[in-house]
Amino acid sequence: MIQPSRSLTKYLFVRMGWAFTVTSAILCGVGRAAAQEWPTPYNTPSTLGYHLEEAFSKVLTDCGLPGALYHKKVKEKNRRSGIPTAVRSYFREALLQPVDHQTNYGAARLLAYVFDSPTAAYAFQMTDPARAVGTPPSQDPITMFVPGASSLTHTQNCSSILAATTQAEAKLTVPAAHFSTAGAAMAQRQNRTLLSVTQGILQSPVYYGLQDPAASPSDKLQAQILAWRWYQAHADEATRTNYYVASFRGGTIYNASNASNAYSGQFNLRAGAAAPGIASAEASIRAEAALDAQTVINNVGTFHYRDAMGRPDLTIVTFPSPATIVGGIRIVPQLTMKSTTVSELAPHVHVAEVPGVPATACDFNLWTARRVDAGQLGLLELKKATPSTTTQGQPACQFEVALTLNAPPPPAAQISLRYDLVLGDPVGGSTFAIRAAENAILTSDAGPQLSHVVGTTTPATEAGSLVWTVRYQLTDPAGLINVGVQPQFLSWQLVCGGAPQTLNRTARWTANKEIEIRLEQPNAASYDPALPMLDCTMSGQVQMSLVSAPGTLRRTLEPAPIKHPQMPAAPPPTPVAATTNNGI
Repeated sequence: MIQPSRSLTKYLFVRMGWAFTVTSAILCGVGRAAAQEWPTPYNTPSTLGYHLEEAFSKVLTDCGLPGALYHKKVKEKNRRSGIPTAVRSYFREALLQPVDHQTNYGAARLLAYVFDSPTAAYAFQMTDPARAVGTPPSQDPITMFVPGASSLTHTQNCSSILAATTQAEAKLTVPAAHFSTAGAAMAQRQNRTLLSVTQGILQSPVYYGLQDPAASPSDKLQAQILAWRWYQAHADEATRTNYYVASFRGGTIYNASNASNAYSGQFNLRAGAAAPGIASAEASIRAEAALDAQTVINNVGTFHYRDAMGRPDLTIVTFPSPATIVGGIRIVPQLTMKSTTVSELAPHVHVAEVPGVPATACDFNLWTARRVDAGQLGLLELKKATPSTTTQGQPACQFEVALTLNAPPPPAAQISLRYDLVLGDPVGGSTFAIRAAENAILTSDAGPQLSHVVGTTTPATEAGSLVWTVRYQLTDPAGLINVGVQPQFLSWQLVCGGAPQTLNRTARWTANKEIEIRLEQPNAASYDPALPMLDCTMSGQVQMSLVSAPGTLRRTLEPAPIKHPQMPAAPPPTPVAATTNNGI
């Protein structure tokens, strides 16, 4: 970790949710001077006051008011400033501090950007939007993850400014002509500009999830997925050392237009966040100020206080490698099963809910279900991925997984279900795998079964043919097999003494739900009853129709022994008489 030295002489930190907030009004090493005359308006370039003056003055002019308002106190009669009194009283001497002010990005982009060196971070070199974690390049920075709470969030619009000047304790005054102009504009709802200022210690949600001990497994997984997705888009960076900003000391200035209501004072920017540690500034401002969806929110400035070395006050850390990311996965999915019984008649479907998967990563096309143990029965398939929310309000993803057996299981056998949910292809030799099921036990339902019933092992003679009858009893307590449709042979063979034999065969259902197989060998007279019979084995596979047409069920027949007579030995060939060349 590269930790710049702090220029603060006093901090008071309060833990609120997951972010640190500064609550001390002492924001620099300069002691408070109560009698100090503050220059107003603040016109010293590169200071916090200068940038706040610029932002608030624009709101005033948009409202039809002077860019700076007169103070009511006589001794300050000629002192004017566009910065509200509450904001000036909060920042005090910090308004005179030099700051680095950036207008081309939001705080979220800085806290999510992956730099190739600490030098690039201090210089705010963020030329490639695709290097930001957790957002597509086209996304506006304000909609990215914005972590952190602020010790001050001040929001106001035209009507709130006018309302404030009419209060008895107000310290500002507005000339009557301007008052009527602004009032008319607000009455006609023609001017609805809102400004919000935040400041404090802003912490990266990526850092919080990856390295903060207070982060929950869900927070950790969310950050791990975002970081892993970054590597999937930058596979060539897998062996390089990169950096990102874990936190910075400063603030942001947001401007919202088309706000329909008046808001003045302080509110918590984290309101409206879906989960601790991850928040959208846009969602937060909308939730607190009740702004409609048409409101346009823009980042008009991000400012950074400077450290003792005159650099932006940033905390820079190393971006984790792919191996580090996957080595920290600790999430335990929640399995939901309608049944713990599995059969070959239908896939066994269950849901694995994984908390911490952001909606952007809850995509069926990004994940696969992979068996842990080779040789297990059946095919495991990921069928669906659906974004969800846990009972604790955390983002999650529900993965629907189906197990289809490829062979009939033994009755009442226990099948251990172990598999991983894998996110994309490996990166840098590492695979992002979440153990979805470690040892989920399923009990097999063997379904309908056929068992061999001893039939005629020796043949009878009927109409000049040898005939055998072999029977198999159906066990089907659930009544799944349609005995009204005759079974069909899928395969059949008879082997006698190692040699295959060919017989005519038919199969039918009996009244006792038996499959009766009739074997017939024509030309019975061709066999010698005096010779010992051959030991033969009949085997095969049949297909039975299910009641729920058009389904079918296959069953392998238990080998059945039968006796088969032998044909008499062929007579020796008749010798051929010898002849001479002359025929004598």
